[in-house]
Amino acid sequence: MPDTRRGLDHVSPSIEPAIARFARLSRVGQMRVLAEILTTRSTELARACDGVIRIGMGQRRRRDTNRRASIDKRAPLCVLFMVAKKWRTRVSCERAGAIPRHLLAYATIRGVRRLVAVPTDVDAHWLERPRAHEAIQARTDGSGAGENGEVCCVVRASTGARFGISPRHVLSMGDFARVSRDYVVEAGERIGVVVDTRGPSTGEDIMDAQLFRITRPAAALPRFAGRIDASDIPRNVRHTAPSLAPSARNAECRGLWRSGLDVTLDPATEWMFAGELLEVELSAPTSAGDSGSAVTTRESPPRLVGMHIGRSTKMSKVSICVPAWRLLDSTRYEGPQRNVAWRLE
Repeated sequence: MPDTRRGLDHVSPSIEPAIARFARLSRVGQMRVLAEILTTRSTELARACDGVIRIGMGQRRRRDTNRRASIDKRAPLCVLFMVAKKWRTRVSCERAGAIPRHLLAYATIRGVRRLVAVPTDVDAHWLERPRAHEAIQARTDGSGAGENGEVCCVVRASTGARFGISPRHVLSMGDFARVSRDYVVEAGERIGVVVDTRGPSTGEDIMDAQLFRITRPAAALPRFAGRIDASDIPRNVRHTAPSLAPSARNAECRGLWRSGLDVTLDPATEWMFAGELLEVELSAPTSAGDSGSAVTTRESPPRLVGMHIGRSTKMSKVSICVPAWRLLDSTRYEGPQRNVAWRLE
């Protein structure tokens, strides 16, 4: 049995066929292998490799001669390792943390389970604190001021009530506040009442999302044909941030990140850095905000891919999103609407 830290790691002639076998898989086939690795081995890999904050799956980044990074569209999908601080070279990275160049796994090819070697990539901690935009505003009674943001989507509960979903940092009084704001306005008119159904602020399921009950029609409540799942993440998406020009809204999913069991959060800066997060690469940076903007498929009508909550500190053209399947799962929330069946409108 190979050693957990090193046995999966070294590239040798004996695994070159397995490397080629994985590269020849379709994108869907590669995603199935990656999803299985994340589901069954995230904890093992995070503990075996020093300095790893979380494990993900997606596409490699490459840098040009000016050190600008972009998605490498030619490379196969890979397992992503996020570290607190990136090493100067891949060699020093391997020596320091034993992060492998490849992980061995099995894929079903023409009905037979075959050994494949899955490539890896290393990235550094990049999440920026969220800031909101201006389409809606969550306010407190007696106060003309509030927090600005976007409505990502609308759900109808089994009780018949309709709710809008926006970031928790928009609808609550502060990042970790247990007290919500009171109501939501659009163009100066009240359109909803904030409810205390929020993504948790502690534990592994931390999520920057919250509900408000819709009390009157609004001009800009979005509609979707459905949502995507973790097994069906599209490569090409559309970002609805209002600060982006129409020509800059086409984007690409780099991948999905999942937190490890031993993540230690800094309440001042990293409170939403847990659970699952989608990383979306844009052709232009978002403005100082756009929180709550929907990321969708490019089909018409679109399906919901995720909700924008922040951007990368190191790569300003990278949007960080809560994925749709987590956003619409009422069991992931705390508060009065937890476990109530929701239907996306």
